[in-house]
Amino acid sequence: MFDRRTFLGATAAAATAAALPRPASALELVRVLSVPVEIGCQLDYGAPRGFAEASGLTLDVQYLNNGAITISTVVSGAAEIATTTMITAISAHQKNIPVSIIAPGALYSTKVPTTVLMVSKDAPYQNARDLTGKTIGVDALKNITQIAVANWLDKSGGDSKAVHFIEMPFADMPGALATKRIDAAYIAEPAATRARADSRVLAACYDAIAPQFLLGAWVARNDWIAAHPDLVKRFATVVQKCAAYSNANHEATLPILERITKIDPSVAALMPRTAYAERLDPALIKPVIDVGVKYGIIDASLRPEELIAPLMR
Repeated sequence: MFDRRTFLGATAAAATAAALPRPASALELVRVLSVPVEIGCQLDYGAPRGFAEASGLTLDVQYLNNGAITISTVVSGAAEIATTTMITAISAHQKNIPVSIIAPGALYSTKVPTTVLMVSKDAPYQNARDLTGKTIGVDALKNITQIAVANWLDKSGGDSKAVHFIEMPFADMPGALATKRIDAAYIAEPAATRARADSRVLAACYDAIAPQFLLGAWVARNDWIAAHPDLVKRFATVVQKCAAYSNANHEATLPILERITKIDPSVAALMPRTAYAERLDPALIKPVIDVGVKYGIIDASLRPEELIAPLMR
């Protein structure tokens, strides 16, 4: 979750991002922050196709390992645009952090779930009720992963109040399952593919939220958006083209995925690939708001449109 302490604590990271070398170009330069996991790769996937240059832009994409500070760095002025999770964007809005969504990011799709609830292969658990009193690993508490699992439990005959959620990185979850330190884990790719050697899938918990919804988005500072409306629209066009290309060309983008994320090629070749939204639709944000309201982390009065920059509505 994003808060003002995160913003105030990001000064050093912002200075580092500002000091990174910038490419020289006659095109308009836009500094973009992303994260080195597949949800943040779409701009680089489309880079060989020249979508940015065709829109008169040079996108200087920098990757930060700490995704929690991408919004903070944008607010500080060290970058113009950043990717973030939908829950973080909502949290920032509720805390009056002056950023808005200008383009959609990663999309959850029930057709290809890239985050799944897993248990060890020899575990006796077969349904939500079996997890009563058990320990479940999620990557962050009071975030989309925890409330997704809670929602699935409560809709499927279990009780989210009767389980113990523990926070741990996705990469640590396969080992924690194999050694029985936890009973179940909601694991994202590529860790989910690595976990299949010793574990099995119990559920795709995001399905209990909706068959499709936005997991992430591209955001910018409100005053910068107001001062650069044409540039913002051109960037959104680039994002749309990159999303469409990425969704249809997994084989071509595989080497880029391996380079940016450092995923083992044997794992990358097997794992389900991230889908990207090709339109900025408030209806894809509403399921996130609804489940957040249900579990008390989002204000019930929030409308999806409020999160989107006015010129992109």
